[in-house]
Amino acid sequence: MRMLPSMALLACLAAASPLAAQTDTESCPLHAQHMAATHDPAAALDHRGDQVMGFEHTRTTHHFLLAKDGGSIQVEADEPKDAESLGQIRSGGGSDGGAGDDEAA
Repeated sequence: MRMLPSMALLACLAAASPLAAQTDTESCPLHAQHMAATHDPAAALDHRGDQVMGFEHTRTTHHFLLAKDGGSIQVEADEPKDAESLGQIRSGGGSDGGAGDDEAA
């Protein structure tokens, strides 16, 4: 009859495991932000990239050109009549995070 206490212990552990897996999300004031940020990492990365570049990557094409001095990146609007993207590309209106002018480097 040694098996009976083991079975009882196993049953108790199985019943308690869903309770142990629950967390108190209400006590975290930033829970919604954390979940939104980690829910789709690719979308968060795309959003940050668009902010830094100053235009939407989905509406533009990048050409990486190699040269003896290192190279350059050429950006074109996918639609020639996309005035918004053209203006954003021309202005270089992205956030460089304080890094300064790329040409100066």
